[in-house]
Amino acid sequence: MEVEGKVIQSLPIQEGGSGEKSWKKGGFVIETFGKYPSTIAFDVFGDEKINDIPNILGMVVKVSFDVKSHEYNGKWFHNVTAYKVDIAGDRERQQPTGLISRPTSAQPAQVAQTTQAAPQENEDPLPF
Repeated sequence: MEVEGKVIQSLPIQEGGSGEKSWKKGGFVIETFGKYPSTIAFDVFGDEKINDIPNILGMVVKVSFDVKSHEYNGKWFHNVTAYKVDIAGDRERQQPTGLISRPTSAQPAQVAQTTQAAPQENEDPLPF
């Protein structure tokens, strides 16, 4: 499955293990776009992927992920694990938080400016 959204939070790294096997996971949260945006928390496994999480904070990304559910004592639990994260191509929606400074080849989006018309020579600039 895939979803696109803006990374809004980095989750703390968790570690654990049993016997000789140990594991380490990190995570991040995105907010999707649309009329009814939602937030989705993703788990990430592997040191290299975990170390990349701070680099995507504030960016618009496309996340490929798996959803798995399991039952324990009559309750269901869900895991949402990201296995691939791509920077989205729509750079105009991106609003970096300042943690990343990446040059882009695309022209920056034009910022709309509101200006008032200058008063004519024979017009009184005062409203009273």
